[in-house]
Order: sequence, then structure tokens, then C-alpha cells
Amino acid sequence: MSYRQETVLRASLRLVLAVACAAAPLHAAGQAWPNRPITMVVVFAAGGTTDIVGRALSAKLGQQLGQSVVVDNKVGAGGTIGASYVAHAKPDGYTMLMLTSTHAVGETLYKTRPYDLGRDFAPAAMIGTSPYWLLVNPEVTKAATMQDLVAAMRANPGKMTYASGGAGGVTHLAAEMMKLQAKLDVTHIPFKGNAPALTEVMAGRVDMIFDQPASSEGYVKAGRLKPLAMTSKERLPSAPNVPTMIESGFPGFEAVAFFGLAFPAGTPKEIVDRMNAEVGKALAAPEIKEKFEAAGITPVTMPAGAFGELVKAETVRWRKVIEDAKVTTE
Repeated sequence: MSYRQETVLRASLRLVLAVACAAAPLHAAGQAWPNRPITMVVVFAAGGTTDIVGRALSAKLGQQLGQSVVVDNKVGAGGTIGASYVAHAKPDGYTMLMLTSTHAVGETLYKTRPYDLGRDFAPAAMIGTSPYWLLVNPEVTKAATMQDLVAAMRANPGKMTYASGGAGGVTHLAAEMMKLQAKLDVTHIPFKGNAPALTEVMAGRVDMIFDQPASSEGYVKAGRLKPLAMTSKERLPSAPNVPTMIESGFPGFEAVAFFGLAFPAGTPKEIVDRMNAEVGKALAAPEIKEKFEAAGITPVTMPAGAFGELVKAETVRWRKVIEDAKVTTE
């Protein structure tokens, strides 16, 4: 081999070695996700159903992934503040949104939101569903069944009231669905959150409210509120004596909150798929099942693509309710 040939060969070997060394860290970095804490943005305040779901799941995911999953409550503007934060975050798998029914509703309700649900997010995993139940103060609203309550509303058109945690929320829209289907005249009294709304119903100043079992079960057990009907297709295992709205004379009635995780659009598919698998593993854990059941939440798993389709379908369904009931946030 000539000196020139040997020099060329050595240069070629050095080039190959340099490329290999440069590629190795990239490969390792790709395999190492996650190698630092992940932020889970929850758009509601601590203590609510969404926060309960997020904190229970984040602790389990942290154990499985070997990195902390930190819940960051970014509340306000009907969930759009937190959603906007995630939509504009770096798509590297370290920021994700607890995506809920509120965001599907917001696609129609908030015309100037700084993101598009279908364009700016990569749905990763379905987590579960939670129905609502219709609650009354048993000492004030003398209704033993949903049929009794409907009869009272029809006998007093425009005089009875229902509370909600805010205009445009699912607690509001569920009542509007009830009004539309049964052609009822009931007055909406919105509050800034479900906690003060529940207080007013318990005080007897408002007649009824739709709420999730997780935040009102304690009041039901104490006898301060009485559930008349559940908004899911089937009865809740933790409340088997509460009939559904369908059983109570509202055919096809369903108003169920969903919970899931979504990354910013552009997040690598392998990270999205990994999170989907990890969530499925977490939901199968007995301690998560127990916590979810206590909160009235049914764990649900599905592929990331199927979850994305569910979000689209829910957006369309709530759009019809909002438009038919002429609901605004004003």
C-alpha cells in the first residue's frame, strides 16, 4: 500500500469513527426518554375531579417511567390558558395536557382561543370517563325521582332554577340538554366554579345541579344532597341505586366527561405510543382502579388514534348542544 493510499484510508476511518460517535449520543438520547421530569398541565384547580385523576395517574406514571411527572395547575378562561401553554410548548415529550370534555366544548364556545384542538395537539392516551348526576336538596326540593322533578318543573314554568359551575361548562350544557329534550322552562344560575354552586343548592337557594360524583359524593352521603339520575348510559357501580337519565324518561341522554393526555403537535410518534402504553399499564394497576372507582371514574384505554377520533366526535356533539341552546359565555 502506498503512502498516499494509507493516508486516505486513515482519513476515511477517522471520518467513519467521528460519524459513529456523533450518532451514538443521538441514539442514546432517543432511547432514554424520559431523562428528566415531565409536566402534566391540568386546567382546573386542585381538588376537583380532573386534578384527582391527574395526580393519581402522574404518581403511577412517575414510578413506571423512572422520572417525576409533575402536575401543574394552569387554571382560567375555560381551560384555554393551560391548553394554549401546552399547544405552544416544545414537542419533545416533556409537556402534556390533561385533555378533557371542556376542551371539546371550548372549540365551539371560545371563538378566539389561541389554538386549534385538531391542529395543535397530538392525542396520546384515553384515561377514563366520569358521568354527572342530577342533585337536589332533599329538604327543599320534594322530589323522590326524576319523574317527580320533571313534573314540578312543568307545573312551575320559569320559576325553578339550576346551578352550574359557569356558563358553557358541561354542568351547564347537561342541563340545557335536559331542557331541550323535555321542553322544560328552567332558569340558569351560573357560578364561578362548582363548589359555590353546590353550596347554593344545599342552602336551598337554587333547585338543582348536575355535578360529578367525585366532588359531591360526600354531601350525598351526609344527606345534604340527593341524586335523582345519572347521565351515563349505564348505572355507576359505586351508586347502583341511582337510575340513569335514560331510565328516567330521557331516551339517548348521555353527558359524560372524558379525560386523556395530549402532547403538542409534532411530538415524535414513538413518544406518543410509549405514553399510550404506559397509561394502559397504569390503569391496570389495582391502586389506580380503586382511586378512580372512589372518584366515580371508569378507566378506559384505546389507541392514540382512536382517542383522537373520540375528541373530534365529542367536539361535534357538544357543538350541536351549544348551537341548539344558543349558549354563550357572556
